[in-house]
Amino acid sequence: MINSNSVIDPDLEVSSPPRSKWEYPYSYDPFVIWRSGTQAAQHTAYSDRLQREDAFNEAAKVVMGNQSLAFGTDMDPEIIEKVMQMYLKKPSLKIIRVVEYCNPSSGSPYWRLDYVTNG
Repeated sequence: MINSNSVIDPDLEVSSPPRSKWEYPYSYDPFVIWRSGTQAAQHTAYSDRLQREDAFNEAAKVVMGNQSLAFGTDMDPEIIEKVMQMYLKKPSLKIIRVVEYCNPSSGSPYWRLDYVTNG
């Protein structure tokens, strides 16, 4: 398992030179904050879209005991995985990568969850 904010995957579009979160806090390039192995993703979900879904928020409430699921660089991928499993009704779902992005219109962070399902 990798937990690093300096890993740049080849499929992420980055500037040359890359724009870091610290040098460009409102327009930085995407970076991997968590990864498990090298398996390719079958599916992708984005935190800003998920948090608009009542069913996702209900799954978070069941798993975490409250309705707000905090996305961020210190999030626990195992908790996110349990919420996603319940939300999508896919107990075999595995989160394989979490990427942080910066919304260019607001400067706010959001996260991409890459995952696989086996069945």
